[in-house]
Amino acid sequence: MLYPIVGILLLTFALEAIGGEKNNKGKPFQQGAQEIFLTFDTSRDSLAPGEAATLTWAASGARSCTASADWEGRVATSGSRSTGPMQQTGEYVLTCTNKSGDQARQRLTISVITPESEPAIEPSPEPAPETSESPVASLTSEVQQVMVGTYIDLSWSSAHAEHCTAGGDWSGQKGPSGKETVGPIVRSSTFSLSCSGAGGEAIALTGIRALGTVTVSWVPPTANVDGSPVTGIAGYRIHRGDTPGESHEVVEVDGALNSTVLIAEVGPVYVWMTAVDAEGHESSASNQVQLSVM
Repeated sequence: MLYPIVGILLLTFALEAIGGEKNNKGKPFQQGAQEIFLTFDTSRDSLAPGEAATLTWAASGARSCTASADWEGRVATSGSRSTGPMQQTGEYVLTCTNKSGDQARQRLTISVITPESEPAIEPSPEPAPETSESPVASLTSEVQQVMVGTYIDLSWSSAHAEHCTAGGDWSGQKGPSGKETVGPIVRSSTFSLSCSGAGGEAIALTGIRALGTVTVSWVPPTANVDGSPVTGIAGYRIHRGDTPGESHEVVEVDGALNSTVLIAEVGPVYVWMTAVDAEGHESSASNQVQLSVM
């Protein structure tokens, strides 16, 4: 009878398949093994820094797929996924396996291209603040003393100044340089010039001494301190001072005179006298008087 034999043959074949008996190539017999057709692609193969690409794949005949390299983990046998923003070149590997253990693998490289760096433009250095030079001013007169009623010429110059102003015994706005006649001089005077600019202020001064006259008169002595008559007066010495009791100048006059004119700085003056004989002996001082030089 054939039926029992057929049943035994079918059973034996099934056991061989489950037991994994090898064929002549050293591989297990595969019952219905399906070939894997794998496609793996990217929407873009080069990116600028910060951009993203989309990976798409499909693996027909595969039971499972695994991602590796710059992405990892089990993935479906078909699908898509974004790389996310990329800052550097990435490599993506997809390995898919069928039920018999056969594998198909594909690799993608997505390049991140950094634009060539433009040469750095260094900011221009800020200009150094300008250093303003300090003003310089000069004020002069050709004379330092004059008689009352005289006119004088003042000359001035300046540098690094924007404007100048006269002060003291003259006034007004002045140019950076010039010459001006002032007067008449009626007293000793001080003239100033103030010149200012971005660098500050400069002041120049000059003084003029005003001279006037005063007449000094006296009564010649007739007797000495011992009562004897005075003889042989050769001259007189007039002592002049600007303050009481002090002598700043001595003027000698002839003994035959009883008055003389003194030239002195305008203002009060203090005067006293002594007599001198032919041998140079000097008498004691007379009384002191205050006079006004005008």
